[in-house]
Amino acid sequence: MKQRKFILVGAGGFGEFWEEIFIPKMKDFAVPVAAVDVSEEVLKLPVNHGTVPAEKCYTDPRKAIEENPCDFLVLVIPPQVRMQYIDLAVEYGLDVVCEKPLADTMEHACEIYVKMRDAGLRVSVTVSHRMEQSKQSLNRILDSGKYGPINYLVGRLTMTRKYDQGKKWFDKPIDQLIRGNISGGLIHELDTFRGLSRSNAKKVYAKMWKFNPSDNSAGPSAFALVEMENGVQCVLEHSHANATELNGWAHEFYRAECAYGTVVVDKEKLTASCDLGHPYPTYSEIPLAQQDFWDHALIVRDFCHWLDGGNEPETCIRDNMYCCALTFAAIESALTGREVDVPAFLDRYAKKYGINLEED
Repeated sequence: MKQRKFILVGAGGFGEFWEEIFIPKMKDFAVPVAAVDVSEEVLKLPVNHGTVPAEKCYTDPRKAIEENPCDFLVLVIPPQVRMQYIDLAVEYGLDVVCEKPLADTMEHACEIYVKMRDAGLRVSVTVSHRMEQSKQSLNRILDSGKYGPINYLVGRLTMTRKYDQGKKWFDKPIDQLIRGNISGGLIHELDTFRGLSRSNAKKVYAKMWKFNPSDNSAGPSAFALVEMENGVQCVLEHSHANATELNGWAHEFYRAECAYGTVVVDKEKLTASCDLGHPYPTYSEIPLAQQDFWDHALIVRDFCHWLDGGNEPETCIRDNMYCCALTFAAIESALTGREVDVPAFLDRYAKKYGINLEED
């Protein structure tokens, strides 16, 4: 595989995870040639982490692009300020890898899709939880058909109030929490349901609330019910307000109730059980799949393979538009208290922006 070059846009916050954890795993297929951030102080981070030297750090993205030929941009910046960098990517003919969510609204997601499509450029979105070792291992077991078709899926991410103390992430009105926490948090579990079921969503009902509205040190709790187009039903429990952390960030619980077995991933442990008797095993631990890297590194590896003429990856923007539709439909459901028809929700925007995901 050809080694690709990229510019990291957004050096602080989650960008530091890229510098410390993700980028070192990518050296065989993708290397950073520059870093961009609005803060000169923050630009000390990629230097300290050995990502790029100080002379390759910029507050001017245009200058960074012109002085450092590259294949794509990695956007680790809030979706609210992302459009200007999409416009730069189009201007300079650069492909894009961006952090989830793709955009802060369905309208902006459609605008990004159309701009990049019309320019003939490619985008992947780092919905990384579905690409983690434990979820990919569960995927492979379900895809094998060993335990038969899926009846329903249960997902859980629950953290304690202690996790968020002092961060003031949740010192906001509930409507803002719904928009921010679903697009920034629940999006991972909703997207993982899509990956595990191998289907897009048909209907979604979501509810979010604060257990103690006056306690701004604790986050909200949420439930979501999702019906997939292939008939698989999904139930999600998500909370930042619990007394006990059952399954924290990136250590979610998923249970697949299949015809011939119950398959569970809990943190990094994968098991299957069945009480139906012979010939089905009563209980077994299943080794996790093994390969060199997962999550962000896997997403970028598959993206580079795509640039080399390989298959469209499962995190490509075309597929992610279905993720966006489910995410923003869930927000609409939580705000209105009503179930939302996801294909109709997507179709409303697709027609407005001239998008045909089956043919584009």
